[in-house]
Amino acid sequence: MNVVQYKKELLYRKAKGKIICESYKAKIASLFKMEPGFLSFIDLEATDNILYKSNAFDTRQTKKRLDVKDLSLYLLQLKKSFGSCYVFLDDDWCYCGAFSVPSLQDLNENFLFGNEILNDVLFISMDLRQSISLDYYEMNNVYYIDVTTKVAI
Repeated sequence: MNVVQYKKELLYRKAKGKIICESYKAKIASLFKMEPGFLSFIDLEATDNILYKSNAFDTRQTKKRLDVKDLSLYLLQLKKSFGSCYVFLDDDWCYCGAFSVPSLQDLNENFLFGNEILNDVLFISMDLRQSISLDYYEMNNVYYIDVTTKVAI
């Protein structure tokens, strides 16, 4: 994609972001026990750059399936082990930008997929060398979460 096309795409994404901004903030409020006003939002170009750079590393990837009933316990563990990071929600980040949090201490361990956040949460460490993706899905009327962890090698 050339620069002109990218700039046009950014304008479209920003316009759509203005439309979905309030629902995006509701998603954030469901995942974190803090007001969205206390978060650092990242503009679209910087958001794209974070994703691009985080994918530039050779990584070791692990994937596991998590039962929905085990999500709270997993989030409690994540709060203890993962520091400051960028957060990407569903595909809303594409229109509103990602945001950063100083830590996951305000992560709501009682969070449930399907209410506000439909199916995807991605955490990328500030140094871009580690990411954790939570992908919620249904198979044969049973709900699961795939947890994919990538660590730069």
